[in-house]
Amino acid sequence: MRSRFPRRTLFLLAALLATFGLLVALYEVYLKNPPPLAAPGPVKVESAPAVPKPVKAEPALAAPEPVKAESAPAVPKPVKAEPAISKPARTKPIRVEAFLPLGSGCMEPMVEHLNALEKEYVGRIKVAYTDFSQPEGLKAMEARGFHCLTILVNGADRFTVKNPDGTERKTWFHKPPEAGNWKLEDLDQVIPSLLSRK
Repeated sequence: MRSRFPRRTLFLLAALLATFGLLVALYEVYLKNPPPLAAPGPVKVESAPAVPKPVKAEPALAAPEPVKAESAPAVPKPVKAEPAISKPARTKPIRVEAFLPLGSGCMEPMVEHLNALEKEYVGRIKVAYTDFSQPEGLKAMEARGFHCLTILVNGADRFTVKNPDGTERKTWFHKPPEAGNWKLEDLDQVIPSLLSRK
């Protein structure tokens, strides 16, 4: 009687059964002789936290001594001011303004006379010259409304003077003396008269 399975198939089944039997035998040996377990590694012991050293207490600072209050300095009594001695007010000097052609030699006698009066009454009269022989001086003279030689005493050029016989006359410090109706000596009367009124 022929088998239902081919020979080749039977051979494979036999091989599988043999392999299975071998695996079962190895398993039984493994169960009887298990492999040794690996030794556990050393356990790391954590060190306890360091205990802080006790801090040495510093001695307490001594309380500051109370400040001794200084007595306030005595306030000086106000000194009664003595009334100031009033000084006489200084009078302004007489102002003499001479508009002259200083570039001309014929003006020297008049300049010398005016300078002599200023020295005689030092600090009491002040002579100022404007040279109208120069463009700047001419412009300044014309701005004042003059067109010829003029002498102003405190802003005026007309005065009353006395003649040697005691009579009075009008004098006008305008134009040269020889061309007008005045003399250099008239200044010698006008200036002292004005000074006596101060």
